[in-house]
Amino acid sequence: MGPHRQTFYISAALLATEAAGHGHLTYPPSTRHGGTLELGNDCKNQACYWFSNNVEIPGAITLPNDMRSLQLNVTGQPQDVYATSPWRAPGSAPVFGSGCGFGGGDNETFLNGGAILPASQQGMDGLLLPPVGAPEVWTRGATAEIAFAIAANHGGGYSYRLCPNGGGGGANTVDEACFQAHPLDFAGNTSDILHADGTRVSFPLVTTRVGTTPAGSQWARAGIPQCYICDAYAKCGAPLAPASGPANPKVPTNCDSVSSEATCEATKGAAGNACSWYAPKSICYDADAPKPKPNAASIWDAQVNCYGLCAGAAISKGSECPAGTAAFDSGLDNKYSGYGKAGWDWSVADKVKVPSDLAAGKYLLSWRWDCEESTQVWQNCADVILE
Repeated sequence: MGPHRQTFYISAALLATEAAGHGHLTYPPSTRHGGTLELGNDCKNQACYWFSNNVEIPGAITLPNDMRSLQLNVTGQPQDVYATSPWRAPGSAPVFGSGCGFGGGDNETFLNGGAILPASQQGMDGLLLPPVGAPEVWTRGATAEIAFAIAANHGGGYSYRLCPNGGGGGANTVDEACFQAHPLDFAGNTSDILHADGTRVSFPLVTTRVGTTPAGSQWARAGIPQCYICDAYAKCGAPLAPASGPANPKVPTNCDSVSSEATCEATKGAAGNACSWYAPKSICYDADAPKPKPNAASIWDAQVNCYGLCAGAAISKGSECPAGTAAFDSGLDNKYSGYGKAGWDWSVADKVKVPSDLAAGKYLLSWRWDCEESTQVWQNCADVILE
């Protein structure tokens, strides 16, 4: 094991702070998951906990390199730790549920945000969530606006799809295959940062139809760059297999109150104190303290969080990337960069073309975000009516 996987223990609470929260629809207002433009990326209602966790592309990378969202110049194995991430072959990674997300990401709970409350919703198909408010009415052949918020920036890209929602099964069955049969095209060549007060900032919309599933469907790169703080492979190693369950409890030590690397290192050799610094977590731990054997969930999630730290999970939490570290040029002010987590009152808004060849009636809109910095696919649904 490399130095980033030393035998040490992190509290489950600390891990949850770094891993939880991801993304959700905020418009149309009929989103079944509870996201709104007013709430922005606030996920206290857990709108951002509907996803498929630890899913990978089933075959080769099909995404053009210029569409990547992080580690842009890293290729080949084992250095390219994101080679199997969903965004590397957009739309091909399998998902759980019917295309509206899966509560907590799996039937099992994982430390990388894979738990939802109440516990009865763990593994629940998002399709079963009740409709919210009046459905948005779209005119066939016109354009419509859709928006989502980033609670934790996992890079990658997204697509919007429709599925008839007449009920009754058969041809009216709502599932991922139905959504994939009706992908939506984007309208125009810009997206907007849409603030809760209605303020907008436009930026270039970057899309591809190359290597996407279904063939020829249009996907947009998530336009908010993460940070490039360190190389994920060099810092954190090749990906470990996901492991479910809780972390080992952290054993309190006399190093817990030491908060800086210099102070921690200065304690080495002191009588009764052998503190060591763990840089990826910025914590000081007692190498001589009695500890239980680390479990797989602890070791795997420490690596997941290490990857996140290389993408700015700590240094840009609720703020922006340090100058010059944005993973790509988005055309936006640097304040619209970083890992997210808290404080972003804005959403990313796009215009889409409403197909003129679909029958009038009730539909479900599905937003699908295929991540690159994680092996996760985020989904939300909203009710719309085509007239």
